[in-house]
Amino acid sequence: MNKYIRIASVAAAAAALLCACSREMAPQVEPEYVDVPFVLSIADEQGDATRATTALFPEVENWIYDYYYVQFIGDASAYTGHMRKTVTTGDLTVTENIKLRAGANSTVVFVANIVPAGTNYVDSPGWDATDGSVQILDENGIPFLADNENGVLTLNKFKKLRFNMNNRLVRIQASDNSMKHMPMCGYWQGTVPAPSNDGTTNTVPATVTMGRMVSRMNVTITNKTGAAITQLRMLNASSKAYYFPQTENEDLKSLDYITFTQNVNIANNNSATFYFYTAPNYCQSNGLETALEFTAGGKTGTVKLGSDPEAGDYNLYMNTIYTFNVTVK
Repeated sequence: MNKYIRIASVAAAAAALLCACSREMAPQVEPEYVDVPFVLSIADEQGDATRATTALFPEVENWIYDYYYVQFIGDASAYTGHMRKTVTTGDLTVTENIKLRAGANSTVVFVANIVPAGTNYVDSPGWDATDGSVQILDENGIPFLADNENGVLTLNKFKKLRFNMNNRLVRIQASDNSMKHMPMCGYWQGTVPAPSNDGTTNTVPATVTMGRMVSRMNVTITNKTGAAITQLRMLNASSKAYYFPQTENEDLKSLDYITFTQNVNIANNNSATFYFYTAPNYCQSNGLETALEFTAGGKTGTVKLGSDPEAGDYNLYMNTIYTFNVTVK
């Protein structure tokens, strides 16, 4: 009996020794974090800035309030943060240090005006940054972390994530106000340097140009029907926008759209201008093109909207203002 006990004890000791050797051969390297200065600014925009027939100043759409950022090193997520959580007065340009993980081949995505302080849009980006961890949910509320190898969110996965701005678009439609808290996105790519021996970081801020995550349509309607136009409907208004700036995406699905209905009174031989905001629409003439429906004299008619309808391009891109002149006969 004692013989077997001694053998077992030796075996256990040997196993413990092997574990200790293994730890020495592959030591854990703690990641280094550094504060990096960034400048966020919005791309210039010209034209009216509201759906109302009385235009406001373009700056209404340009203010930056709160913003999230998500850092990827290579394809793997590394860190996220939420800045300016209590800001209620927007800025056209934001300069400040943000915490990042040191490393080459970094992509830092910025998303602004998702949950500005003092608002109740009931919009949520699907992630939090209270402890530096990344928790990003898909449209069904299921963490992306759950279906990624080794529980790592990838940049490729992030590029497919969309922001549902349905609540915001419905409010704009109902109140006839401008998009004051304009959802924006942008990104920076480069190397995040490790802190120097004296603890200093970069002194020259990295610049990020933010783009609006919406399409805006300025529609001037001339009525030649012989009766008053009494109702407008925006059909297939996209409600979901990609967080990562891109111009080529999968076609949207029917659940990605909402309909705006507006009672109007455009007399025969008169004209009126209306302003609409939607998320970008990516479609290939599949019956989900954004369209404007008119009702006059008990009859209805529609016209499809897009970047170049005559050429069959019915896509509506982010950060773009479209002007349409429509004569209804």
